[in-house]
Amino acid sequence: MKLLRYPLLLLLLPCILYSCKGGNKTDDGSDTIIIKTLDSIPDIVETIGIVGDGTSMNVIEVINEAGDTIYVNAPESVVAGSVSVGDKIDIVYASASGENVITMAVNLTSLAHLWSQRAADGHEQSLELNINGTASTYGMNVDYERWSISDGLLLLQSPRRIGSEAPAPVDTFDILALDDENLVLGHGNVESIFERSN
Repeated sequence: MKLLRYPLLLLLLPCILYSCKGGNKTDDGSDTIIIKTLDSIPDIVETIGIVGDGTSMNVIEVINEAGDTIYVNAPESVVAGSVSVGDKIDIVYASASGENVITMAVNLTSLAHLWSQRAADGHEQSLELNINGTASTYGMNVDYERWSISDGLLLLQSPRRIGSEAPAPVDTFDILALDDENLVLGHGNVESIFERSN
């Protein structure tokens, strides 16, 4: 009869009993809390090397600058500029549990050319990227003297101003497309489309 004085308790009693009875069940039916941990946290590595002849459809063999051979799981569509044996390549990959999986890559041999485009006023302007990391511009309103790749981005460095202690300015571009004939760079909301000249 005392329970009738507490109607809310009567309503909640079946819920309380059911939740206590259920618990966290494992496959064997015991009430055990299972905490899963990762075997290892993936290491993100960026390296430059030469594409080796052990490259196949889904695996790229890279001989890095230290002479180490690395095998990276990679669908070819992930690589800007495709993959050919003997090409110089910059790859970023995650390494975990003994397996390397590519996150992005740029074929530096494909990128190192003279690229030209028509400016808005109709005159031709060009960007030359040499395999040794030097850069030149022709007919452009900006000068670049060095280039590099970092995390899949193209970094173009302008000459340092004489007498200035400030570091040389660097412009960063997304490589939106790269093949044997075309290079498309993104900088903010602007896309620049170049055609290969050499």
